[in-house]
Amino acid sequence: MCSAGSAVASAAAAPGLAETTSATALAVSPPSVIVGDEQDEEFAVTVSGDGGTPTGTVTVAAGDATVCTIVLVDGSGGCAPTADEFPVGPVALIASYSGDDTFEPSASPAVGFQVISPPPPAVPATTTTLKLSAASIVYGDEQAEKISVTVSGPGAAPVGTVTIKAGATKVCTLSLSSSGTGSCALKAAALPPGTAKVTASYAGNADFGASVSAAKSLAIAKERATTTVSLSATKVTYGAEQRERISVAVRPAHGGVPAGRVTVKAGSAVICVITLRSAKGACSPGPARLAAGRHAIAAVYGGSGDVASSASAAKSLSVAVASSTTTLSLSKGTVTYGNERSEKISVRVAPRYAGAPGGTVTVRADGATLAVIRLKSDVGSYTLSAKRLGAGRYSLTATYGGSANFARSVSAKKSLTVASPPPPPPPPPPAPAACHPRSSAGNCYEPGEYCSDADHGLTGVAGDGETIVCEDNNGWRWEPVS
Repeated sequence: MCSAGSAVASAAAAPGLAETTSATALAVSPPSVIVGDEQDEEFAVTVSGDGGTPTGTVTVAAGDATVCTIVLVDGSGGCAPTADEFPVGPVALIASYSGDDTFEPSASPAVGFQVISPPPPAVPATTTTLKLSAASIVYGDEQAEKISVTVSGPGAAPVGTVTIKAGATKVCTLSLSSSGTGSCALKAAALPPGTAKVTASYAGNADFGASVSAAKSLAIAKERATTTVSLSATKVTYGAEQRERISVAVRPAHGGVPAGRVTVKAGSAVICVITLRSAKGACSPGPARLAAGRHAIAAVYGGSGDVASSASAAKSLSVAVASSTTTLSLSKGTVTYGNERSEKISVRVAPRYAGAPGGTVTVRADGATLAVIRLKSDVGSYTLSAKRLGAGRYSLTATYGGSANFARSVSAKKSLTVASPPPPPPPPPPAPAACHPRSSAGNCYEPGEYCSDADHGLTGVAGDGETIVCEDNNGWRWEPVS
């Protein structure tokens, strides 16, 4: 405890006068002090009252314990605690004025300050060094990367823990050996593909300060994968390619389940695109999707965020020519010679499975070529020309010559009859001669026929143009002119 200054005599109050109230104020500075250095703390008190200056003493107490006593000088004073007077923690003080003959006692509100622990002693600085076994690794194979750390400081080697981070991501924690070194390996798939900045942070201990290494760049490449393709059959028929099932699988080099899409191609032509499920998938070509012949089927994996793209080895798929069926039809079974245009010959070539056969169909009549029809959407037709066939009965067939995708085929026979034309009509009778005179019925007179009285001695023309005369020859008759 301590007391302040020399006492100042207080003036005696006049007998019979009542004492005046006082007000006590306490100020503490600074707000905190290190334990053991409490003497650096200053307590200042001020006591005021109406009509004069209080005199006497002020006691500063922490709870029931008196810290110091101040003798007022001009109504104020100060004191300080002794070293190690308070434990670590908050201290609440009250200043109590004892009063004098003029002024009544009074107490200040509680005022606090903090006693704090001394700062820890300074520890030696350390240097943390990070080393990577490789500057680049492959996603999924991060465990192949070994991260080595050395922490150095003055004197003995630092011990404790070191945290390894890639950016803000903690990848491992290691304990230093007695020589201040340590190492750890990454876990598989611990870091995504890209470039990571790896640092090592030494936590420090009671003997050594913390430190952080310089960042090291670590490149993580996408994981390699193997793509395979398999065929349900090595041979299919054109138009029935949908019976072929093409299966694909993507196998990563280290683990995980590749996602994404695989494009199946025949040469450069895309057959289908498969979305992987559990790193597998399958598809079938559409009918008539692949031309007849041999095709190299390959699968191309497009890759993902973690796995690199890859292509399979090609598998050979043979597409056989499909069979066809040729049909011949006639619009009529019989036509008349010279009127053959009324006959329309139609052909159709049907595929066995799918597709539209192209090319030509040859129509023959009793083996002789009648027409060559070019197919359009697997059908075609031909109209006979006039007098193309003579009168008679013919056996017609249609032969499809085949194409790149469809085999040759021959139709069933059809019978066509070309009828003879009807006989020509008889010639019209010759026109009658210009005979005269004529009978009352309008007919020509012929030699030997009787002539009328009016014609006696007259000359005329018979029906055949012969000149006749009406003369008395055993009766008047028409007779040839002699």
